[in-house]
Formats: sequence, C-alpha cells, structure tokens
Amino acid sequence: MSDRQGWVTAYGPCILCGQIFQFHPHHVPSTVINGVREPMCELCFRRVQAAQRQHGVPVTPEPPSDAWESMPESEL
Repeated sequence: MSDRQGWVTAYGPCILCGQIFQFHPHHVPSTVINGVREPMCELCFRRVQAAQRQHGVPVTPEPPSDAWESMPESEL
C-alpha cells in the first residue's frame, strides 16, 4: 500500500459566464439544466449571492472551501 495521494482536477465552462475553470466536482456550486448538473465559477457564484442579498431572497449557502480546487483521488 502506498502513502502517496493523487489528485483529480476537473475543468469545465461556467454555466453563467462560459469561462473555463477548475473545480472539485463533488463540491462546486451548480445548477441542473435539462437533467445535467452544470458547474458555476466562484466569481459568478459570488455575483449570484450578491444579487440574492440585493433582492432580499435567501442566500445560497457557502460551498465547501475546496469547491474550486482539485479533489483527492480517494474521493473518486
């Protein structure tokens, strides 16, 4: 058994702005469109939260701190 830990980096376009970004596929904020979970970049996520505050609607909770980072291969 090895003590080494691998990492998995997922990349994809943000559902809102289209920018390609890195994310942890299990923790990144997302929305479901046509049955497919679509990821959201951190900048767009912050913009959504700001708009929610401005409009007085419930604010989406903070995602895990590693939402926009690589994930340990052990979580595959």
